Amino acid sequence: MGDKQNELSFGNSYPPSVSKLQFIFFTLSLGWRSSGVMLKVISVILSMGLGVGASSLAFAAGEKPSCTTSKCHGSIAVGKVVHPPVKGGECETCHVADEGAKPEKSADKSPEKSKKSKLPTGHAVFKPLSFPQANETCLMCHDGIAETIKKAVSPHSAVVDSGCTACHDPHHSAQGKLLKVEVPKLCFGCHDAMETLLKENENQHPPVTDCLGCHQPHGGANRTLLKEKFTDKNYLPFDEKEFALCFSCHDAALITKETVSEETGFRNGKRNMHFFHIRQAKKWGGRSCRVCHELHASKGPKLIRTKTVYREFEIPMKYEPNTNGGGCTAACHTLKKYDRLKPVENKKGR
Repeated sequence: MGDKQNELSFGNSYPPSVSKLQFIFFTLSLGWRSSGVMLKVISVILSMGLGVGASSLAFAAGEKPSCTTSKCHGSIAVGKVVHPPVKGGECETCHVADEGAKPEKSADKSPEKSKKSKLPTGHAVFKPLSFPQANETCLMCHDGIAETIKKAVSPHSAVVDSGCTACHDPHHSAQGKLLKVEVPKLCFGCHDAMETLLKENENQHPPVTDCLGCHQPHGGANRTLLKEKFTDKNYLPFDEKEFALCFSCHDAALITKETVSEETGFRNGKRNMHFFHIRQAKKWGGRSCRVCHELHASKGPKLIRTKTVYREFEIPMKYEPNTNGGGCTAACHTLKKYDRLKPVENKKGR
């Protein structure tokens, strides 16, 4: 007896265009573990005068018979990335045959397929996988992801509502991780507003070319699937932990050092203007990066916002860069300038 994956049962019938003797050879070949020469001989015998029903099951010489080495399903095992169970012909790892179904009634009767697709007589009928069953099947092997989903404080709705196959092809793909299309195009399939934002704003945060740089795809411990913590508040006392996501790329000295030389271009002489804006907002205890900067894209340079929110009010902002620094006007306040070479003395107040 051959391995389970080498078996293909036809019950008590066999393709009508195959003689009984030919069919016996065919059946023996499925469990045969001998040389490729014998398989080739059997293949030649089967190819003589056979109709559509038999030829659709023909296997290439030397290949181990399975669903994916047949002419029926061979295309699902071709691609840059092939799911290991598919590559190994281990279809029953994921698919379960419906033992209660009658094989001879297994032909596809749908109008659009009845002329193109017909299961060979005796072909096993496989139960279609429902969304919950498909997820359970995937997570039997991908138990690390199962644990991530289970513990997620911020679950990904695509995983919860649509399942693994919303983003992944279960058989093969031209993309890594069996993704259906490349990131960020895959993400834009749901997050179309983000795609529009990026198209309309030329100054983009570099990580947006790969959403997975900042976001967890399956579920995370932080809000909005962020990999690290980043506050959603505009005004709060400074705590480095609240900006962990930013500091995974940016040097913390941008905010932690009061005087700087090369750490940031946003300085008035050596006075760190990030420190001043984030750390010295005494009235509120501190500000967040998001008060001045857009997170994904902006029409202005340095991701500077054109509008910001103060309490319940939306106020305009205008940033004007120059060779050695720049200036900013917010709402009705006067222009405040900075210069890296010749420090500017700005008047206090509005």
